[in-house]
Amino acid sequence: MSQIDQFLVSLKKALKAKNIFYKDIAKALRLSESSVKRILSSKSLSLERLEEICRIADLSLVDIV
Repeated sequence: MSQIDQFLVSLKKALKAKNIFYKDIAKALRLSESSVKRILSSKSLSLERLEEICRIADLSLVDIV
């Protein structure tokens, strides 16, 4: 498993632990739930988008790593 895959798995686990669902992120980002799913399965997630997701979930990048 690549480091990117491992990071995304950790991010998804952190979101689940905080009971934050794709629909919650979608609402905060003003996107559809399917867009959020696509973003979180993409290996080309931008750092800016990642920061936004972490802000919504009250996480830091360090928490995920």
